[in-house]
Amino acid sequence: MSSSLRFVYFASLSLSLTSLSLSLSLSLSLSLSFSFISLSLSSVSHSTCSLFVKVFVKYEADVAESKAQFRAINEIIATLQTLAVFSEESYDTLATKAAVHSAKLLKKPDQCRAIYMSSYLFWTGDESVMPPPHLLY
Repeated sequence: MSSSLRFVYFASLSLSLTSLSLSLSLSLSLSLSFSFISLSLSSVSHSTCSLFVKVFVKYEADVAESKAQFRAINEIIATLQTLAVFSEESYDTLATKAAVHSAKLLKKPDQCRAIYMSSYLFWTGDESVMPPPHLLY
């Protein structure tokens, strides 16, 4: 069972990174990382971290429109906030990358909202006071 799930994971990963629609590609990549973590595949942490790195590379290379940038960074932040499988170093790197990309948005209102949302990635307090990810949109 594990080898077939691993095959589906890597096949879906390849599809998500070569999709013609950028928003579909990012959504599929982020949903894929969340799905396979919930299935508890072995070596998912490393695969998910490399998947997020590829998502950031795709974001940097292909997202040009301001509204699309905000939607993409918003989705990345919400997904990162719900995942808890990374090592502390990997998570800090990904959260910092999300914050840096948030600060680079062109429109100031979008920039402020994205920085506000990314600040929750660094929250180490009580989990019960954090807003649920769907409220961050």
